[in-house]
Amino acid sequence: NALRFGVQLIVRYGCWISLFDDEAFHAKRMVAVLAQLHASLAAHHQAARQDLGSSSVVPLSPPPEGKVMLTAEATAPNSRFVVIPSASLVPYRFDWFPCIIYCLFCGGRVDGGSDRQRARDRQRGDHPPQREADCLRFLHALAHHPLCDYVWFARHRHAPEHHHGNPAGLRAGVHSVTIVCSLVETLLQLEFPEIHNCLRLGGVCITQVVGTWLQQHFIDLLDWSEVIHAVLVPLLLGLDYIVYFCLAILKHLQPHIHRHTRTRSLAEWFVSVPIPDSFQAARYQDLMHGLHAKYHRYCMERMVPAQ
Repeated sequence: NALRFGVQLIVRYGCWISLFDDEAFHAKRMVAVLAQLHASLAAHHQAARQDLGSSSVVPLSPPPEGKVMLTAEATAPNSRFVVIPSASLVPYRFDWFPCIIYCLFCGGRVDGGSDRQRARDRQRGDHPPQREADCLRFLHALAHHPLCDYVWFARHRHAPEHHHGNPAGLRAGVHSVTIVCSLVETLLQLEFPEIHNCLRLGGVCITQVVGTWLQQHFIDLLDWSEVIHAVLVPLLLGLDYIVYFCLAILKHLQPHIHRHTRTRSLAEWFVSVPIPDSFQAARYQDLMHGLHAKYHRYCMERMVPAQ
């Protein structure tokens, strides 16, 4: 089950970087948040499909009572999560982005109360509801943004018509990744031709590498603080900054690219190791701001074509 594996993977990652102190508890809560989010987005897409003639935004609603899509149960020591079979069940695929947002909102220790009190709260199922409510509120608001696909690449996977009734939605996430990758390759050739030539000579497909980075949101490739920057920088400074963020990483990797080009091991190295040498976006902010000043209009014309 992709959902169970993905949740366990990211919760264990959260425990490893000290975001969470109780793996089983946060895995259960993360599944509950994903279930509510999935049901809300599915209801939104279904209502929007029934009202195609309306230009108004369809409000996201909580999941209908009695139609819970997922659950978390203690079925076995190594398999806590099960999917409830149902005739009306919408297929669910694991999505990195809402899990990262859950980590941002719900990670860390809860202020107030002793460790014993917090343990009793977990046993009763009590959890700071405000954190989860804020997490869902943020995701719901972001889902309405017209340019959401450039931050939340897999959003359209939550649509119930994902497979047959909404081919535009099916392609939306892949299309946005493709546009970003194409812009990265174009600007890399213009601004850093030496790096571009080394990657081409080394047999590295730039769009494939950058696409992998984007679709897993740099999890296990960058430090957690930089994963946060990869999410927040485009939201705060402009969507085209995701292009400059990827270019900054490639500039950071330039010494390694040159070395592995000489040893003819560049392609193998790129797919086998995380991004080395503790990349920090703050060190490249001047580079990103300069690229923004130079290429903002060029990027946005391609990311948001005129209607």
